[in-house]
This record gives sequence, C-alpha cells and structure tokens, in this order.
Amino acid sequence: MLSLSYESQAEVDTLISECQGCHTDNRIVVEERFSNGFGKWTDAQCFGCHQEITQIAVKFNSGEKDKRYFSLPVSDTKLKLIGHHALSYLNAPLNPVRHSAKRERFDRVSLEGFLKRPFGKCDQSGSCQAPTMMAYPKLSKQSLEHFAQWLAPSTKSSSNNVTPSDDATATLVGETVFERKCAACHRDSVVSGYNTVGLSLFSERWLFKYANKLSTTDTPERNMPTVAITKAEATQLAAFFNIERANQERQLDNSLRDIPTIFKQDESSPLSKGERFYLWKRLWRDNSCVHCHGIEGRANRAFDTSEAGITRWVTTNDPFDLYARLVTRKKESQFGIGAKRPGMPMTKPPVPMEVTSLISRWIKNGCVDLHNEVLCKNNKLNNKKVK
Repeated sequence: MLSLSYESQAEVDTLISECQGCHTDNRIVVEERFSNGFGKWTDAQCFGCHQEITQIAVKFNSGEKDKRYFSLPVSDTKLKLIGHHALSYLNAPLNPVRHSAKRERFDRVSLEGFLKRPFGKCDQSGSCQAPTMMAYPKLSKQSLEHFAQWLAPSTKSSSNNVTPSDDATATLVGETVFERKCAACHRDSVVSGYNTVGLSLFSERWLFKYANKLSTTDTPERNMPTVAITKAEATQLAAFFNIERANQERQLDNSLRDIPTIFKQDESSPLSKGERFYLWKRLWRDNSCVHCHGIEGRANRAFDTSEAGITRWVTTNDPFDLYARLVTRKKESQFGIGAKRPGMPMTKPPVPMEVTSLISRWIKNGCVDLHNEVLCKNNKLNNKKVK
C-alpha cells in the first residue's frame, strides 16, 4: 500500500467520513440523545440529521405533536416546506458499493470522473437537474487509490484500473448498440435514473455483467430486463458513454465563460438597509449555506458564514468568486453535470436569480457591511470584473 502525506490522508479521511454519513449504516447511528429525544449527530451525518428533521416536519404539518420540535433551530415556515419537499440527502442509496458484491461497478477512471464531477439527471425534454452529491475536484490520484481500496478492498488496484476506449470506431458502434438495446430506458434519466452521461460511471466489465444478469447483486427491486450484450459491445458502450460525458463537460465549461459578462450586466444600484440586513443575517441560512459552511469541515475552513467570517473572507479574497460559484450552480443544473470547480450550494438546487443579482450589486457596492462600510473596494481582482 502506498503511503500518504498528512494532507492526502486528511483528504481520504474526509471523503470516507462524508460517504459514511450518507451512504452507510452509520448515517443513522447517533452519538447520544438530547433530553427531548432529538439526536446529536456528527457534522458528516447529513442524512441522519435531515431524516429526523423531516420526520418532525411531517408530524408538524399534520398537526401531530412531537416533543423534539422544541429543540429545532428551524422556523415553522421552513418546517412546512421540509415536510412537503424532503432534502436531497434522503435519496442517497444505502451501501451502493461497500459491503456488497458490487466490486466491479467502477474502474479507477470512471470513479475519478464521478467524484470530481458528479452527474445529475435530465428528463425527456432535455431539462436537467444539477448533481446532488458532494464533489471532490482536487482529489489526487494517490488519494483516489486509497479511497478505492476502502470502497472495494477485495479488488486489486491493477485489475480494475481500465482506461475506457476513446477509439472513434468503438464510440460509433457503441452509439448504435445503445440506440438498439438501451435507449428506450436510458435516453434520459426518468425511467432508470441514468442517462448516457450517468452510465459513464460504470466499468465495461460491470456493464456486461449487469446487462446479462450475471451479477450476484441482482435484487427483487431490479426493473431492468436482461439485455444480451457481448463483452465487445460492453467496451463499445463504455466508450460511447465516456464521449457523451466529455461532450457534456465541454459544453458546460464553455458556458461558464459567460459569467463575467453576466456579472457586468447586472445592476449596480446601492443597497437598502433591509437588503444589507438580509445579506449579513438571513441569506446564509435561508439558502442553506450554513449546512456546510456553518459546521466543522472543509467548507467551513474555506468560508465561515458568521459575520466575522464573512468580513474576513471578502477582505482577503475575490468576492466575485462567490458570485461565480452561485451562477455555476445554475449552469450545472442546465447541463446536468458538475463543473471542474463545483457550483454552490453543492448538494441543492441553485439559489434564486434574485439572490445572485443581489450579491452582484453587493460586490459592485464594495461588499458593504451592516453599517454601509465598504470592505472590498480595493480588491483588484474584483475591480477587473466590474470594469
């Protein structure tokens, strides 16, 4: 086993912790209970915490009393919304790979692509949703290898480290095979959950086994019929799926070049006292930023949503970056795949256009604080974007 630097080991530990918090049995194991019965969750246990809040929200909406309600830092308005629209974490599959026989679902290349740039879903009309999984854009090859061994420890690192074919002929044949045998259910994400971009996650070996129902992990819930494909066709399909992913990534990347222009076109009128109050006191909670930036973890280390943290960040960084990340999320939703530098909020729908427009005005007015004092007027990077 390769040794890891302190930084790389921390990266792997973070990734494993976040995976366990959403995708393993540990996601609903609480550290302890408060006196009213509400669980004390670790920062990585997004699933467990939101599952419990959703349970309370459903009861609240039905008029049923629940003593856990009194310890929630959640408004009644928010509870009503959560009760009808559960958070995306609650769709996280349990044990999708680890502790199962699904060792061959991925190869190192497809796993790296998925972790760095997760995919979303698209419907028949071409309307897409942004990915709802945390992204790891800076994941190193070495850290990926260690994570892959944790994920599938019985798989030798060399046996599944396959580089998908980029042969043009294989891709064309793969597209033909797809149209003939797979398109009815996989042209979009509605029926199966996986369109051609999503199918790039799976290794050619897994495509062959799963399609032919040779996998030992078939369950009664499986809806996919047996589809006879050869190993050569599985390789050709994998090539086609990877080209589809590459094309979608390229289209998204090209679209992101428009963000500075969009920023310049936004309004620059002064902010009212109410707008300043919203920016500093309400925005971060109303738009779920605090779920990642208000708790311990990698997001909080980059951006702390306390008043002191916001002040510190805008005076030492380019505030345009905040705006760009929020607009990037809108673009990810448009194309159904993650950007090289993920948009925010990373696991939720894009913030409303009114919010990005307000932040744009705020930046153009110098990131004014509650007292209308300018914080980022001298930021050279920001000034370039405004001109």
